[in-house]
Amino acid sequence: MSNKKRALVVYKSKYGSTDGIAKTITKTLRGTGVTVMVSSDPDTAPSPKNFDVVVLGSAVYSSQWRQAMHAYCLAHYDDLVDNANVWLFSTGPVGKYDQLSTEYPDTVEMLMREGSPVRDHAVFKGALDSKKLNVFERAVTKIVRAEDGDYRNWENIKAWAQRIAGSVGE
Repeated sequence: MSNKKRALVVYKSKYGSTDGIAKTITKTLRGTGVTVMVSSDPDTAPSPKNFDVVVLGSAVYSSQWRQAMHAYCLAHYDDLVDNANVWLFSTGPVGKYDQLSTEYPDTVEMLMREGSPVRDHAVFKGALDSKKLNVFERAVTKIVRAEDGDYRNWENIKAWAQRIAGSVGE
């Protein structure tokens, strides 16, 4: 039986911004000696049951996590609650303004109820490439004056992943 600590990272991206964040978290955890199983498809991701730490993340649209991530959290709710080391991240705010929402997406709120095992919920700015968006999404970005660009702060993401690595085995 191996003493190596095991992490599960499950996330859902839409245009790749969340994917880059999840890969950075995974690489950082692996760099500390943690064995990481990663899935960008919540529909086929394993149960969080036998992992020392679970990291769940999603792109946020209209203040909600992607439906597949929400469904994963509902399907595995009991196993997540039984795990004492769950970390959440949301990706979505873009632009140069620091107007990060203080409201939690429903999925995050559900997992962060009193007595929950969630250690932290991080909100990371995302990236915006309007050429990838559909007509409706382009209209919304114009209304909120979001500008194309990569607003992800890689040092903050790595530091957050280091905190997760430090929690493994606590």
